[in-house]
Amino acid sequence: MKSLFITVRFDRMKNSDLNAMYYQLLSITKFKKTTIPDLISAINRLEEHKPLTKVLEKKPRKQLHTVEITKLRTATDKLVAAMLFHIKALSHAQFEEDKKSLLIVKGTLTKLFKNYNKKIITEKATNRYSLNSFLKYQSRFSAAVTELGLMRFVNKLNEIDAEIDRLLELQKIAQQQHPAPNTTQPTKEKLIGEIRFYLRTIDMYLLTHPEADEKEIINYTNNVLKMARTQLRNTTTRRLRRKEKEDKEITSEAPEASEI
Repeated sequence: MKSLFITVRFDRMKNSDLNAMYYQLLSITKFKKTTIPDLISAINRLEEHKPLTKVLEKKPRKQLHTVEITKLRTATDKLVAAMLFHIKALSHAQFEEDKKSLLIVKGTLTKLFKNYNKKIITEKATNRYSLNSFLKYQSRFSAAVTELGLMRFVNKLNEIDAEIDRLLELQKIAQQQHPAPNTTQPTKEKLIGEIRFYLRTIDMYLLTHPEADEKEIINYTNNVLKMARTQLRNTTTRRLRRKEKEDKEITSEAPEASEI
């Protein structure tokens, strides 16, 4: 039984081109309405698989919010440095009223943030969270930090860390929405299967019901399939030309055989 539609190698299409063709097929059903129950059912089934196209979307090369997170982490480094400098300045100033508080605070903070700039990101974050633990569970330490005017540094660090955590969560969600490339092949095969099922359903119905007047749907669908096939041929041609060029470059760079 000859199909009413032209043949396209869907499996060789790029994910982005397959997605584009899928949405073009759906758009036909929007402005070329049909009253045939079998075709309506096939259209609805095809539309139900729209979420598959999200999986096939190109994965972003850069993670979301990477630049913002990097800037915020740099800001925490500067704040920690400023806080330690503040303590150092108070130590040099030797104000009588600060001596007791400095004795409580200086040793703990110096030990907590020793070689801070040389540490990896997770270690730095752990040090900052540890500072909050000291403030929460050691009342004398907390009072001394407040007395020396260090709480504004701590509050700003907590504010920045909260923003970093928020952006990291958004980054995690974005990664979940763009699965690793090796998960896209089964999805692509599933979407291709649904497109073929949709086309076969139209085929079967119109071939068994020649009285049905659905020529426009056939014509429009074939136009979409022709564009997809042309795009596939162009992509293949570009790939072959690129490979041919690379092969020529390799051949030209190869050393000539020496005479015996």
